[in-house]
Amino acid sequence: MTDRESPDANEHGCYVAPVHKETDPERIRGRALARFALSGLGCSNCAARVRNALLSLDGVIAADVTLAPQQARVTFDPTQADPDQLTAAVHWAGIASRHRYSSAIVDVAELSTSPATSPSR
Repeated sequence: MTDRESPDANEHGCYVAPVHKETDPERIRGRALARFALSGLGCSNCAARVRNALLSLDGVIAADVTLAPQQARVTFDPTQADPDQLTAAVHWAGIASRHRYSSAIVDVAELSTSPATSPSR
């Protein structure tokens, strides 16, 4: 997303301010990563809207949504959220804004808990 609003996005009420969620690397241990193919996103505001919807779910630690290709990568706690809830969040983000967003699960994988894969500081 650019630092400025585009006139068209603002004119049609499409601008979306990004939500920020702090990520603690320790929270990622034992978590899962889901990848989704998305459709219906027309601009960076759509991507931000989907990202915000995903981040608003309990158990979602991080979300990255891209336009090209239209996809999402979501790190989440599988004891608090599941891929079906993530898919529903994408759908409802579109409904709430009179858009039609959809998602299909590409894969879900457990994240490694090995200290060897953690970045060193």
